[in-house]
Amino acid sequence: MEAAHEIVGLRCWDGQGTVRLLDADETLNAMLLERCMPGTPLRRLPEPEQDAVIGALLPRLWRTPPHGTPFRELAGSAEGYVLLFTDLHAGNVLRAQRAPWLAIDPKPFVGDPTYDATQHLFNCRRTRAAPRATIAAVADAFGLSRERLRLWTFARAAAEPRADWRNDVWCDVARRIAP
Repeated sequence: MEAAHEIVGLRCWDGQGTVRLLDADETLNAMLLERCMPGTPLRRLPEPEQDAVIGALLPRLWRTPPHGTPFRELAGSAEGYVLLFTDLHAGNVLRAQRAPWLAIDPKPFVGDPTYDATQHLFNCRRTRAAPRATIAAVADAFGLSRERLRLWTFARAAAEPRADWRNDVWCDVARRIAP
């Protein structure tokens, strides 16, 4: 399920903010991808610097999906619908020669652009320590609504699978940012 439509998504982005898909076999779900050199992950930078890089990448990725594409849709309450990356975080952004930073490993869906910021928040340590302040900083860096990002983050934090609700960090985050 996680790799569904990755090939189609990379074809839609055509290297605009992402690694280029050089060749693919859809029946095997096999891809030959452009190599990112030097390939340094963005996660090596401090989180506020990660915000700036991801905030610059996302608008390049958000586009109207071509008619007839098979992408699944997230939520029916969005103000606008675009092709989402959904797994954009500092571990999936690499330094490259063709562009300063390129995204890898998309999980394409169609939906509200604000949703795309949540994966970055779930990979930031400061979200757990200061969720409201981090949500505000990321929303500002990405040019998104603070309130809408808080609500998406709440929804994801409350819905994350967990073995022990009482001791779960994301359950605590959900309580702290609840509407």
